[in-house]
Amino acid sequence: MLRLAAALLACAMAFSAWPQAALAEETEAAAETETPAEIETPAEPETPAETETLAEIETPAETETLAETETEDPALPAEIAETPEDLALSAELLDEAAEELEEATPEEAPFLLRRLSVFLPEGALADSCGAVSALYYPADQEYVLDYDTPAAAAAAYEALSAAYGADRVMPDLLITAAAEPYTETEALSNSWGSDLMQTDLARDLANADPSLSGTVTVAVLDGGVYTEHEMLSGRIADGAVSFVSGEELSEGSSHGTHVAGIIADGTPDCVMILPVKILDSKGHGSFTNMIRGVEYAAEQGVDIMNMSFGVNLQGSGWDMATARVVQANDAIRSAVEAGCICICASGNESANTEEEISFPALSEYVISVGSVDRNLEHASSSNYGEAVDFAAPGVSIVSAGNTSAHSYVTKSGTSMATPHLAAACALIRLYEPGLPQAFTAELLRQACIDPGDPGRDPYFGWGVPVFGNGTVPRWPSDILFTDVADPESFYFRPVYWAAEQGITTGWDEPDGTHTFRPWNACNRASVVTFLWRFAGRPEPEDPSAEPFTDMPDNADFRSAILWAAEQGITTGWDEPDGTHTFRPWATCNRASIVTFLWRFAGRPEPEDPSGEPFTDMPDDADFRAAILWAAEQGITTGWD
Repeated sequence: MLRLAAALLACAMAFSAWPQAALAEETEAAAETETPAEIETPAEPETPAETETLAEIETPAETETLAETETEDPALPAEIAETPEDLALSAELLDEAAEELEEATPEEAPFLLRRLSVFLPEGALADSCGAVSALYYPADQEYVLDYDTPAAAAAAYEALSAAYGADRVMPDLLITAAAEPYTETEALSNSWGSDLMQTDLARDLANADPSLSGTVTVAVLDGGVYTEHEMLSGRIADGAVSFVSGEELSEGSSHGTHVAGIIADGTPDCVMILPVKILDSKGHGSFTNMIRGVEYAAEQGVDIMNMSFGVNLQGSGWDMATARVVQANDAIRSAVEAGCICICASGNESANTEEEISFPALSEYVISVGSVDRNLEHASSSNYGEAVDFAAPGVSIVSAGNTSAHSYVTKSGTSMATPHLAAACALIRLYEPGLPQAFTAELLRQACIDPGDPGRDPYFGWGVPVFGNGTVPRWPSDILFTDVADPESFYFRPVYWAAEQGITTGWDEPDGTHTFRPWNACNRASVVTFLWRFAGRPEPEDPSAEPFTDMPDNADFRSAILWAAEQGITTGWDEPDGTHTFRPWATCNRASIVTFLWRFAGRPEPEDPSGEPFTDMPDDADFRAAILWAAEQGITTGWD
């Protein structure tokens, strides 16, 4: 679901003046019914209404750059930033900006970090408009300009946007950790959360399983990690990095250490933790830090990213930095496409994620987590809305502290819920190496207990995943379709349900992939075979029968068609030449599919025989009763 795009576009309209998309129905469109008369079928596929993708957000057209105009000013000298760490903002500046944010107007908020990025080829920037320092990062063709005050940054933004186009100039934005104030504790026991989700049992079983020889790495994008804590002994991966200038990796790392301890508590020893410091000791960071951290973690080949932070873009002046939001979203997308699973906090403002435009929670490329307490009740501070995919323990969670190797603290917030889910994903990845994020999310959904309204809801998403008896859900290796990978698509769960039931098996393609081919038209033989498999593959009463003249003796579908004919599910055609045929290769249209289902169900009478749910259904049609019944049962919904 293109949740972020929709929210950004809606908010953009407001300036100028991420529960589910409705399920569409059957994709097998068609040719003829099981009567000689043909029926025209709609040309449009019955899929959910399209929304604009993030990539479709229009940015202002490019304008003539200063370098292309007549000027005698030489190009601004800028030092080369060799690594992302060279671009790090200081903790002092991050904290100062966070304090100023409380009183800032939406117009002032984007410039509190006093930094602008200008995306131009090296040497193309003719004037920094008063920057006190300038760096050039060749990897992104990006000038990074720092100013002494927010007002100076705002004035430079206007001038540089006019010169180079607003799509090339963007301010940095502040992000914060998603946790509430915490308390010290003397408790030496681990959190109740792992016990509830039974990831602690799964952890113990994994530690005792000699067949598990691989490792899984979870990047903790946070405020650093105190790596000497006893919970993290032997669990820290090589490559830890800080994108905050003036602070060591473990300095002020209470939040990140607590998060890392939750992950360690619910995972076996072979799950490693990679600290990526993008927040300072007070939990403040920037979009630049986030982007660099995501890119760095992806380059390291991590399996999972835990992102217990966020920002509410509503009111933060995001409209001046839309391209920066797109850039961050693209970094997350690239990580997911490379095989990483990205888990993030929904936030702690007791707010609607869509109204506040919570990022990265609203990104369609993350799994977003809300918080519950011990009683599986929605935590009062936890954000809610379409962005929430799952819920996890996040109230009064005991985990590692950063004052000594034996210190423990109690914290609450979606920051604490997120690593509980990250631990669950790490366990799945351990048993299912390389399983994509979409399939991992589906396994989590299947493992959920649902404390809210049935199905997905704004407060709990799909619910709280629980690995009963420590059993980690597995994906059947023989039904992984490479062309059915989006859990938000209307056909994702029906297809995998059918695969699990043995109703559909898919194709082994020449390139080595295994596909379902969701957009292929379905012929009559296939539809009858699906029903036969659903019925348990019953043997026909008379295997030698020849009810139809066009049914090959060695056809894979012979038993299915014989059974369907015996059950009265299909009757065939009397052809002009005197033969009686089934027409196995003819495309099965919607009326025929519904009629097959109706006959399979025992030809039930519709509750309202005079109903008119669709305007294109003739009163005297042979399939009228079948379609009325299917509409009443919610099997078909039709088109507006």
